[in-house]
Amino acid sequence: MPATRAVARMLRSVTEFRIGIAMVAFGAPTAVVGAVLRPVPGAGAPPLYIGLSCLITGLAMLGSGAGRH
Repeated sequence: MPATRAVARMLRSVTEFRIGIAMVAFGAPTAVVGAVLRPVPGAGAPPLYIGLSCLITGLAMLGSGAGRH
């Protein structure tokens, strides 16, 4: 049962604000790497698109103000 309590505590501490911060922290460097690799044929598009989508989604989550007390 201690594992069940640990999982429940972990799930309670995962808020929209923290997910937004993690998405911005992942998306920004990924987008930069994708932009640097963009001239290489086929190598830059996926990281750029994934990074931008995570960055924009994370910023929208942070800007909504939901889950921040």
